[in-house]
Amino acid sequence: MILSLCIAFAIGLLFVGTFKYLIQRARVGPSLLGSLIISIVFFYLVCALVFLRMDGIQFVIGVATYLVLLVLLLAEVLLRTLDKLDADENNTSDSTLVSSNGTQLKAAAFYNSFEYISRLESAKLDENLSREFWDELTAYRNRGMFARDSDKTIIGNADVDGKFINVINGLRQTPGHPTDYLRSVHLFGGSTIFAYEVSDDGTPSALLQKHFNETGIKFAVFNHGVGGSTIGDCMKRLKLVNLSKGDVVVVLFGVNDVGINSPRKMIGRGAFRL
Repeated sequence: MILSLCIAFAIGLLFVGTFKYLIQRARVGPSLLGSLIISIVFFYLVCALVFLRMDGIQFVIGVATYLVLLVLLLAEVLLRTLDKLDADENNTSDSTLVSSNGTQLKAAAFYNSFEYISRLESAKLDENLSREFWDELTAYRNRGMFARDSDKTIIGNADVDGKFINVINGLRQTPGHPTDYLRSVHLFGGSTIFAYEVSDDGTPSALLQKHFNETGIKFAVFNHGVGGSTIGDCMKRLKLVNLSKGDVVVVLFGVNDVGINSPRKMIGRGAFRL
C-alpha cells in the first residue's frame, strides 16, 4: 500500500514538473495540454490491454504504471537537459547582446518583461527603451498583434494607434513619408522588418526613409513586415500590392522559412545549434 502511494505521488510530481516545462518552453495552451493528458491516459489503457492476458489485474496496473512513469521520467530528463543547454548558451552570448546596441535584444524579446529586458547590457545602451514603450508593446501583444481570417489564419498585422507603435491597414507606419515621391520601396519579411522591439522611428523602413530624405531621393518606403512570415507569406501579400513601374520590392527571408521557430520553442536554442 505504501509503495503504491509513493508511486502515485511520484507520477503526480512528474506530471506537474513535465507540464510546467512544456507550458514555459512551448507555450502550450489549455487545449493542447488537455490533449497531452488524454494521450497519456490512452497510453495507460493501451498498456493495460496489452498485458491484460498475461496475469491478474494487479500485474496489469503495475506494468502500465511503470511504463507511464518511465515515459514521464525520460521527458523530464530531456526537458531539463535542454534547459541547461539553453542556459549555457545564454551565459556565453553576452557579447552578442552588447553589440546589438539594444535594437534587437533577443529573438522574440517582446515576450519578456520590462524588468528582465532592462537588465540586459544591450538594453542599457538603448536610450529609447522605456517602460512606457514596453507597456505599449506588451498591450499590443496581449490584445492580439495579428489580423486573422475565419479559419484563424494570420492574414497580416492588427491595426493599432499608439505613441510608439502604429499600424494602419496592416502596415507598420514609417515616419517621414514624403508628400511627393517618384517611386515606392516595399519591404517584406517577418518580425525583423516589422521590428517589434523598437518604436516606429527605429524600424528598418524608418531608417531607410530617413536616408532617402537626407540624400534627396524621392522614394517612399512601406513596411509590410509581419511576424513569422515565410517567403511564401510574403509572396501572397505582394500580390495584393498595386505596384507601379519602377517600384522596388525587397524581401528579407530565411529564418522562418527553415522552420526554426517551432523547434526552437520546443527543443531549445542550444540543442538546435548542436
